[in-house]
Amino acid sequence: MQDLKIWHFIQTQLLKRNPVVLAVIVETRGSSPRKTGTKMVVTTKGELFGSVGGGSMELSVTQKASELLREEVAQTVILSYTHSDGAKDDKSGMVCAGRQKVLLRLCDVHEHDLFARIAELAFSSGLQLTYTPETIHIGNNRSGSLSFHFKMQNEQEWTFTERPKLQNKVYLLGGGHVGLAVSRVLAPLEFYVHLIDNRPDFPLVHDNAWIDEKSIMNYEQAIEHIPEGENIFVLILTSNYGDDFLLLEKLIRKNLGFLGFLASKSKAQGFFHKLRKMGITEERIQQVSAPLGIPMNSHLPEEIAISIAAELLQVKHGKRTN
Repeated sequence: MQDLKIWHFIQTQLLKRNPVVLAVIVETRGSSPRKTGTKMVVTTKGELFGSVGGGSMELSVTQKASELLREEVAQTVILSYTHSDGAKDDKSGMVCAGRQKVLLRLCDVHEHDLFARIAELAFSSGLQLTYTPETIHIGNNRSGSLSFHFKMQNEQEWTFTERPKLQNKVYLLGGGHVGLAVSRVLAPLEFYVHLIDNRPDFPLVHDNAWIDEKSIMNYEQAIEHIPEGENIFVLILTSNYGDDFLLLEKLIRKNLGFLGFLASKSKAQGFFHKLRKMGITEERIQQVSAPLGIPMNSHLPEEIAISIAAELLQVKHGKRTN
């Protein structure tokens, strides 16, 4: 799960005056179900948001987190797990042969501003977070590299530093049937989804509960609200031919991580022909995905959404093949 969704969830819970426990994998050695930096939140009701790998280890983490919530004493705990049947100590109940340390941190209702600030900076390059037994320090990492460092002298003296990667943000321009289906598919993935539509009373837009952010504005305004960046993915899914081309003609000039629009092959070629006549370079045109999604002979919104999500994942992981 994307870190930004974790921070927003904590922020929302604290705003409701519900303390939570944040669990973070701070060290991983050998084969383990999740990587260092993976996060999960446990609520006072025992609800889990995110996952640190499932199975018996996650159950143990959840039980310890629930103890911290019942005690209501601000503290942090480092748990050690060995994933092996032959382990003498810290046996996790899993057999994937690795070792992990998990940080548990009680997040108090008075720390709302801290987590709001972390969420605000999640789209900034160079963010660095340093966890200590007392707090989480927000800093700046000039190198911008993704890395983690855990140093532990004893249970009372330790630090965990993470330099998170840029959070990937998807702009859905148009919230019709395909937009709604895409929202559902992307919801559990590592994308922050911002829906923009120009129809304030359209039921599919109004009732879309799968997105992280929603804006109602005309599409000319939307163009100005979409920033540049390798972590910015834009999907043009409007219901209007004119809106599609307006957005494409403007957004193709921006440096984005991904730009695509929903179209048939003939519609796509027609748009590209118009762009060439307007002086848009072939290099820019080749960067646009249309028809959007990996090849799939389907007209069902739900299946189209899966093909679009698959293409986004290919780009995100640097393995685009089409």
